[in-house]
Amino acid sequence: MEREYFEDCRIGDSVVTPGRTITETDIVMFAAFTGDWNILHTDAEYAERSVFGERIAHGMLTLVVGTPLIFRPSWYGLLPKSLIAIVGIDKVRFVAPVKIGDTIHLECEVIKVTEMSDQRGLIELKYRIKNQRNEIVVTGRLKAMAGCRPLKETDHSEP
Repeated sequence: MEREYFEDCRIGDSVVTPGRTITETDIVMFAAFTGDWNILHTDAEYAERSVFGERIAHGMLTLVVGTPLIFRPSWYGLLPKSLIAIVGIDKVRFVAPVKIGDTIHLECEVIKVTEMSDQRGLIELKYRIKNQRNEIVVTGRLKAMAGCRPLKETDHSEP
């Protein structure tokens, strides 16, 4: 269902997104962009001897690749076309490592809708980023602000 406005979102609405495979290039580019060259992410020899047995993706890389998957089914899959902004990401937990070659997807559910004014509303989503084995790797809450359905203008014409 295509959602136009805040009022089109209901508690319990949910989506499971298509997947996205995490590559070695993703890890190297993320390390270069952020300056986080931690050896668990970038040194294959060291990582092989670590508790993970190989390099792992940065937790933040998983978050920034996984969370926007909500927009992949179509720009307006779960969130309405009147989306104004993502205003918060809360309660993020990095539950399990993501390794090179893992394919992650996002599962989201609307858990709260709050009218802020006659023009805007807040949509709160619970999300889980999972890997190809359906194991949860990241959890959190996302808050999005969306526009409300415009008020109907009063017809001022004479009968």
